[in-house]
Amino acid sequence: RRVLFRSLKARFTSNTFPDTFVRHFATHTGGNPLFMGELLTYAIQQGHIINDGGHWTVSPGWDALDLPESLEGVVEERIQSLTEKLRETLACASVQGHDFTAEVLARVQDEDPDSVMSCLLDDLGKSHKLINEIGEQEISPNNLLSLFQFRNSLIQQQLYKELGVVQRRRLHKKVAECLEAIYGDNCFMVAPELAFHFRMARDIDKALTYELETAKRFARQIAFKEAVMSYRAARDLAAARPVHNDDLINTITLELADLLKKSGNLGDA
Repeated sequence: RRVLFRSLKARFTSNTFPDTFVRHFATHTGGNPLFMGELLTYAIQQGHIINDGGHWTVSPGWDALDLPESLEGVVEERIQSLTEKLRETLACASVQGHDFTAEVLARVQDEDPDSVMSCLLDDLGKSHKLINEIGEQEISPNNLLSLFQFRNSLIQQQLYKELGVVQRRRLHKKVAECLEAIYGDNCFMVAPELAFHFRMARDIDKALTYELETAKRFARQIAFKEAVMSYRAARDLAAARPVHNDDLINTITLELADLLKKSGNLGDA
């Protein structure tokens, strides 16, 4: 209860919440800070918590509310309250992962970048509080990406889960192709992401190309653990190709063995 009281005080500086309301929310959420935060946002959007002349309070009849019983339930309710267009935008973003870029999203949806930015900042950010803007990434002096993040991983996971299998595969393919187009000659900067998306899209050859690039980059950085994982993933991809290339598989296996020796894992070489 003390955790909730501090959370309410920090978020609603001037409030007249009755003690019974605080006890009810504390009991309902079991003191889970993430659950409390999402439930409070849900309550505001549903009009159960209102701003009355500069003071936050609860609407009449709040004690009879049928509140979602879990964090997952709150997330699902909030997603379902969105318009079809906003749900579609967030679902496409979920394919990129917990963090995503507006420019890739705009290309995937074939939408005007400024329109997508407005949707992310105003509708999904400020109004619905489902995502946060986290900064920019410079690819080149004339090429900046706008970075966003889901407020919590459950939002992204729920949206991704609702996509069909075929839809996921096609969207992963589009995300990968958009990343290639945006990064151009700098694709090595996102080689791990490209390997993942092409693998999810069942494009084995391209996934293999980027997984090998990832492995070699990690090896050059003396990040042996990550390099070993990427080499093993690359070997599995090479073995999964419809037409086997034994020479390629042997080359990857030898490079992996050499890396294991350098890292001191002689028993695994």
